[in-house]
Amino acid sequence: MPKVSIAVPVSPMGGIEPFLLKNLLNSCSKQSFQDYEIIISDHTASAMFYKMINKKNRKIKYFWNPNNLSNPQQNINNALLLSKGDFIKILFLDDMFHKKNSLQQIISQMIQTGKKWHVSGCYNYDMTNQESKNIIQKKEIVFFWVKILSDLLLLSH
Repeated sequence: MPKVSIAVPVSPMGGIEPFLLKNLLNSCSKQSFQDYEIIISDHTASAMFYKMINKKNRKIKYFWNPNNLSNPQQNINNALLLSKGDFIKILFLDDMFHKKNSLQQIISQMIQTGKKWHVSGCYNYDMTNQESKNIIQKKEIVFFWVKILSDLLLLSH
């Protein structure tokens, strides 16, 4: 069983999905902390993300979730429920790890503090230019949960 599940609920994002998924997966593969699985919950009618993943990478577990397509919370719940790690880190399609030790730092803080959840900042990139590596602002909050089933279910109303 992996220490961490990286839950990735994916859905269409205006044609830049291959670019975003590639960046997300590359940032995961470069992490110094390697005891993880990646759970991809594809919330599209056509299973469009299946052809974008490397099927040889044993860390990636792909699940097609065509149910209730108008409800993104259901897809987040699906990704969380499929996660098997002691800890769960959610990365949305337009997220990525910025540093090689980002996941290690988050795990260390969770273990040291014994907290059920953790908030950390992340960088936003200029998505109007896909080749851009310019950091335009720090603003998003990324939540990190300990895997306790009763704490994972999100309200969908």
